[in-house]
Amino acid sequence: SPPGEHEDAMRQRRRSGSGFSLVEMTIGVAVLFVLGAGLTLSMTSLRRLTQASSTDAKLQDEASRALAAITRDLRRSGFVVPDGVHAFPYVFADGDATGDFSEHAHAPASHAAQAGDADFGPTREIVFLLPQDLDDDGDPDTGLLPDGRPDLDASGDLVWSVDEISFVLVTGADGVNVLERRVNAADGRSVARNVERVTFDTSAEDPVLVPFGAVRVRLWLRQLDERGALHRHVVEQTVRL
Repeated sequence: SPPGEHEDAMRQRRRSGSGFSLVEMTIGVAVLFVLGAGLTLSMTSLRRLTQASSTDAKLQDEASRALAAITRDLRRSGFVVPDGVHAFPYVFADGDATGDFSEHAHAPASHAAQAGDADFGPTREIVFLLPQDLDDDGDPDTGLLPDGRPDLDASGDLVWSVDEISFVLVTGADGVNVLERRVNAADGRSVARNVERVTFDTSAEDPVLVPFGAVRVRLWLRQLDERGALHRHVVEQTVRL
């Protein structure tokens, strides 16, 4: 063939080999699409796991702190009948305190748990007394220096405070259940939120599993995360009074 035609053919082959064909570009785009989709899916899964872990950690922390506060009070309490009439602790279900304890009655908390759920069932709330400690009441007029020891009578027996302490479960204005610590049935401070159920059991309620002279505390918490997934956590402890 003439020299010119040979040079044109060589130039054409060089041009053809210097770029990507349509098939190669299509394959490249498809690979990038698959990689991008995989990365997006991984990021979404990671975000969901992070949200779930955050919600679980929050419930666990709140439950642990609430249980610690409850047991700290109960360990100082006791099974007493200070006036010969009113026996403490007093346990009642779903806000239905009656008789001499009727001032502790309140509207029952709303519940999301359904029959068959581990956290389904009635609440059991409690009223109890703490030892009197007049030198630790925060009143500067007493002129007493706190010594960290409860008061004793002339016989050396504990003197019990007249203030009645209770832990009750109520539903707040925002629809979230709150476990409250109250003094003399007045609106108290929040101990934990997102509480689905709480139970206080003595040997009178469960003579098989709760030893005499002790109270078993159980807390069930539940919360929906940002995706609407349900998370639950339960804690339990038996406290000798």
